[in-house]
Amino acid sequence: DLTAEDRRETRDILLRLLAEAEVWPPTDLLDRLIQLDLTAEDRRGTREVVLGLLAEAETWPPTDLVDRLIQLDLTAEDRRETRDILLRLLGEAQTWWAADLVDRLIKLALLTEDEHEVREALLTLLTGRPSSLMVDILIDGIVSLGPTAEDMRHVRVVFLGRLDEPDSHVTARSIDGLVHVAPTADSKREVSEALLGRLARDIDGWEAAQLVNGLIQLASTAEDKRQAREALLGMLTRETQDEVPDELLAGLVQLASTAADKTQTRQALLGLLASNTANLVRALVQLDPTAEDKCQARAVLFGRLASQTGQWEAEELMQELVQLDPTVRDLNTWPMRLIQPSDEMLIAMRRNSEPADWLAALPLLTATRG
Repeated sequence: DLTAEDRRETRDILLRLLAEAEVWPPTDLLDRLIQLDLTAEDRRGTREVVLGLLAEAETWPPTDLVDRLIQLDLTAEDRRETRDILLRLLGEAQTWWAADLVDRLIKLALLTEDEHEVREALLTLLTGRPSSLMVDILIDGIVSLGPTAEDMRHVRVVFLGRLDEPDSHVTARSIDGLVHVAPTADSKREVSEALLGRLARDIDGWEAAQLVNGLIQLASTAEDKRQAREALLGMLTRETQDEVPDELLAGLVQLASTAADKTQTRQALLGLLASNTANLVRALVQLDPTAEDKCQARAVLFGRLASQTGQWEAEELMQELVQLDPTVRDLNTWPMRLIQPSDEMLIAMRRNSEPADWLAALPLLTATRG
């Protein structure tokens, strides 16, 4: 066992080696030095050494030093100095180690109950227009420190501003973040309106899916869902494209939770069938359509089928009709001279028809199919 004198001499040697160290950070030397700290005075001396090394950090991540510093019974002044150094480094940090710095700031804040000061500092950095990835890192740190309502408002402002970013991945991250910093009814409404405004623009399908998913997550009550669904229905009726975006329809299906909701949504979809088909039918059959709904939809599609001249378009319409439980009686309105029913269509008709009706139609089918 080392005597007290041996320890002092060893500490003096380690301190000299630290001052001359060429390997940064000199964590091995620090670990040995910490093991020799027996008195409060020893720990104070080691703290001063580590703080000095930390202050010199410029181009390398000092997280190992902070981890060791936290073991050394920091005084209030030490905590302030460490926090200030880390914040300075964070403001200058390379993105690849900024997350580690924020993580150590959080540990330090939770250990010393300085969450408010660190949150304020991170918010200040957030307003300085950092890079997109740095924004994510800072906001993750703020959220981890129990932000106040005002803090959440600041974060929402940042996320809302990023919805117009050209990078769809940044937009997606902002949507996800907005969902988590909108805890009140008013904040949810604010965010939902912003997401709906973005959804009304000319955006790609992937971003549209993120927006609709965000709207669904924000709709936590029946009233929230009703308002979001009505907003999407309004967008649906204004849709001028040949095909309604799948993401919009998926959102409507998910938000239609009651029988009345489903009825209203089905009626809106049926009203658009004259000009749109494929994805509308897929959505319609997920909304518990009645037999009358299916009959109405088939009538619209048969009307479109009669005006088709291309085989591909006719095949596509028949694929949609199969989902609507066609029967052999639908042959009464089928344009047999123009288009022959596909095998898939005939199988569906046979499955959905009474045996007597099917047998009665066989002569017609045999004659038209040669």
